[in-house]
Amino acid sequence: MKTIDVTRLVMDQVVGFEKRRSAWWIGKFLFILFVLGALGIWVFWIAVTEIFERQTLELLALFTQDREIVAQFWQDTIMVFWEELPQEKLAIGFLALLGVVIFIFINRKNISIIWKKMRQLAKYKEFGNNR
Repeated sequence: MKTIDVTRLVMDQVVGFEKRRSAWWIGKFLFILFVLGALGIWVFWIAVTEIFERQTLELLALFTQDREIVAQFWQDTIMVFWEELPQEKLAIGFLALLGVVIFIFINRKNISIIWKKMRQLAKYKEFGNNR
């Protein structure tokens, strides 16, 4: 009578299932990470180009002038500089980058689980090739 190694067939199916599930989760994770990061960088880029187009940084050139002028008008200069900044765009950029950090923080447990799964799957593959 011929014996059939059912455990190996079942393990091969389980390994295939776990590979697909892990690959799907990693793909989703990286896509969301990329979208949030790209959104944040893009919005910051727009804000910085707007700052340079408006020549907002030239307002701060007042601080390189005489000490008396700086002592007298520093609050006005900072207030005008603050008003000239594209605050909405900077806030959206910060929120997108904060979203990246929060997303990684929330998924840190899943990241470690997937990392351990991938190591176990690599060990199984090595073990399977040695048979």
